[in-house]
Formats: sequence, structure tokens, C-alpha cells
Amino acid sequence: MLQLGVEVPIGAFTGWRDLVLAQQGVLVDSEHPIGAEFAGERDALNRSGVDDGAILVVPLVREAAVIGFLALDVVGRFHVWNPDDPELVRVAADVIGSALARQDAAEASQQAEARFRALVQNSVTR
Repeated sequence: MLQLGVEVPIGAFTGWRDLVLAQQGVLVDSEHPIGAEFAGERDALNRSGVDDGAILVVPLVREAAVIGFLALDVVGRFHVWNPDDPELVRVAADVIGSALARQDAAEASQQAEARFRALVQNSVTR
């Protein structure tokens, strides 16, 4: 079982990283074990003391670009994800991505307004 303070080497998860960057998810649980093509991921988790559990990862996308991921994990016991869980987590990630995009748009609008206001003020004072 994973202990507090145990480091899990992020560099060992390149296969899963590539899936997320391709806007695909990762689902591992008792019924969907880590595939042979992800031996590095499996070995890293085993070396870190994670020998049972589950993970569900979906990309976090903003304006069609992956900017991160949203992950849920269960450590120290066997778990099977509900068939609806991947879609629910994907919807949550989409909501977060949309909120970030709206925040970016609001900031860009405020900056444009400030530039316009400065132009108007400069033209009036001349």
C-alpha cells in the first residue's frame, strides 16, 4: 500500500502521458488491469507500494489543447469503476476546461478595454 511521503516517479508514466496528450483517458481497476504496453507504469506503481487499487484519468482540455488532466484513484483496495464513471469525470474535466477558457476570455476583454480606454484618454488630452 502507498505510504505517505513515498515518491512515485512521474517519468515512468510516459505511456499514460501520451494517451492523455492524444485526448484519451486511462482506466485501470480490478477488471481492467494495466496492459503489457504500460509495463513502466505498472513497475513504477509496484515499486512505490501500489499493488492494488484503481485509477481513472481524463485529459483537461482548453480550446482543443490538453492543458492537464483530472484523475481519481483508489489505493490499497480492489475497486471496479462504474461504467458511467469515465463519462462523469470527462464531463467534470470539460466544465473545468470551459471555466478556464471563460476566465481567459474575461481577462483578455479587460486588457483590451484598458488599452482602448488609454487610447481614448491619450487622444482627448492632446
